[in-house]
Amino acid sequence: MELNLKKLGDNAIAKGFEEMGKSILTGGASGIGKYAVGKLFEYIFEKIKNREIREDIFKSQNNRKAFIEVLKYLDNGIPDEYIFDALKVVLTHSYTEEDLVSDKVFQILRILTSLDSNDLRIVFAAYTFYKKLDSSSLEELEGRSYYWYWRDKVYDEAGFEFKETIDTSEEKLINLHLIAPRANSDINQINNVSNFRLTEMAIKMCDYLMEINYTIEKLKE
Repeated sequence: MELNLKKLGDNAIAKGFEEMGKSILTGGASGIGKYAVGKLFEYIFEKIKNREIREDIFKSQNNRKAFIEVLKYLDNGIPDEYIFDALKVVLTHSYTEEDLVSDKVFQILRILTSLDSNDLRIVFAAYTFYKKLDSSSLEELEGRSYYWYWRDKVYDEAGFEFKETIDTSEEKLINLHLIAPRANSDINQINNVSNFRLTEMAIKMCDYLMEINYTIEKLKE
């Protein structure tokens, strides 16, 4: 696969892309991995052409590190379409607004590369319900700290075909420290009820995604 670097002319950003992408585009990446890398390059090229991103973004080591993190994800196989979209939005928004990828944004990128769209949909669904909580509903929730209740509410918000989809992602999300584990004393009960089981990291990730207009509705399209 070849990239049309002439779109931007002979400038620093084109050379930077060429250097960072060469190992994946000419190395052992799968055909689909190379295709996805090409789509990422085209996406960023378009942003630069439209002056939505500055041409010197890769002067920053943090920016280069974040870009390479996304390249590594794409090199691992067939990317999840929705996660790929989220990565593109997070990456380019940080370039546009801050001109520097912060540690928080870098951690969000790393979390996203560990998820599939169902995982993200579950976290977002729990977050959507959590944001609706007020003092009275929180008091009611304290008396319903059961897994089945949490799962039913997540199912309603996520719009899955099957409730069991949530069960299959639960352990993974616990291991990634995005949701709290079930209570040791009773496996049917959940911890961290006041945050509807979400960890601080999960809430901050969803807060940021909402700020850049990436919502659960995008995962339902």
